[in-house]
Amino acid sequence: MTQIAYLDCASGVRGDMLSAVLDACAAQGALCAEIQAVWMFVAGIGLLTYLLLKRSYRYFGRQRQSNSQPLEHIHRPTGPWDGAQRDSLAQIERQKVDMYEMSRDLSGQLNSKILVLEQLISQSQQQIQRLEELIKQRESK
Repeated sequence: MTQIAYLDCASGVRGDMLSAVLDACAAQGALCAEIQAVWMFVAGIGLLTYLLLKRSYRYFGRQRQSNSQPLEHIHRPTGPWDGAQRDSLAQIERQKVDMYEMSRDLSGQLNSKILVLEQLISQSQQQIQRLEELIKQRESK
């Protein structure tokens, strides 16, 4: 505003003209402010997009790198019997696992039956002692 007042004094523009010039400058300032706000918004969206894309690339890039190497090398059959031999070895391994699981199940069942049997034996021992005491009481009378 001081520049406009200075221009007013230098050019000899009256107060009516000064208000018109001020209104024109204010309109241009508002337009400049709107354009600046739009550009700042676009710049912010661009920066946000860049950061999110960079983050996504890091995340998915790591996944691709970790999945690119196989866990183990799978042997490809070279002859007609090679695949059959691999299948038979796999079948034997599965049978071993099944036998191991079955032995664990059977040992668990045996252990539980042994515990029940021991409880029954201790109960029968208590009943035997009780009966012997009753017999002694009966004989003493």
